[in-house]
Amino acid sequence: MVEGEGEAVVACSDKSMKIGASMWDLETGEKLLHIPTCASPPFGFLCLRNRFLVASQLNRHGSVGDGAIAVWSFHKPQQPLLNYTVEAIGTLCCTNDGIYLVGGALSGNVYIWDVTSGKLLKTWRAHNKSLNCMLFSFDNSLLISSTDDGMIFVWSMISLLDVEETRSSPPPLHYLSGHISFITGLLTTPNSNYSILISSSLDGTCKVWDFISGKHMQTQAYPLAITSIALHQTESLLFCGTEQGSIFVDKLDVGRGEGPFVVIKGQPLELNGHSGAITALTSSRSSLISASEDCSICVWDIFSWEVTRRFSLQKARRTSDNDG
Repeated sequence: MVEGEGEAVVACSDKSMKIGASMWDLETGEKLLHIPTCASPPFGFLCLRNRFLVASQLNRHGSVGDGAIAVWSFHKPQQPLLNYTVEAIGTLCCTNDGIYLVGGALSGNVYIWDVTSGKLLKTWRAHNKSLNCMLFSFDNSLLISSTDDGMIFVWSMISLLDVEETRSSPPPLHYLSGHISFITGLLTTPNSNYSILISSSLDGTCKVWDFISGKHMQTQAYPLAITSIALHQTESLLFCGTEQGSIFVDKLDVGRGEGPFVVIKGQPLELNGHSGAITALTSSRSSLISASEDCSICVWDIFSWEVTRRFSLQKARRTSDNDG
């Protein structure tokens, strides 16, 4: 999402699809930008400082020492800045102020760069498995990382950056275990009085944690594997995308003075508008935006739950193609 003069939705395909990345005006539906050479793995694509698109580039799936991080300016999208990395980087995340960029490697290594100078500040072996999700806490003081085996680690940024030897690291503050399959999403709740982390997994659950104490607070089970999650802070909603393309909507108690953050028990609302697994979810002021393996992006009104706009990442048909 890009804020400021307005809101926009940005989507990127992986390298196998050869579709690239596109940006649309959320209100008018106008395509603002298309970068045909952009491609990234899941969680390897982000908007930096509302001025740049950043994507990890895996030249060969699973390759080591054959990757790069590409940066496109909104104003010069056809001239990316390529930063070649020691090994292939999968997942990316950045601090909310855009000062630090972090990349997680397929090997389990994590890299921290200073965005302004481009200097590599830290690298260490964070996990024994491939990293798939990373997230900063709302105040940027903690880095949260997860892996293919369902483990979640919480790291102190102060401790990481204060270590003199760049390849050594203090142990994580917490090991959060409980998922029994691939982690598919991590979220924090900036408007809550509690230090809350929500994680989702292909095991069909979302778990709620206090990431300061490391305490597990709640598990919400669903009948399908969860492939993506998002929050709408204003309306206190949790969105859970599934492997079959449906989206569950749960109401939240965000603990604004009484008790902990919990998912309110009850039958969740189920949205259906995609024919493939949900690959990404996010929210705007009054909308839910969902992306799917069917190459479609739906914009849902959060009050009527109707699809108000639909975008397509598919390549345009040739003029010789027809429906008949």
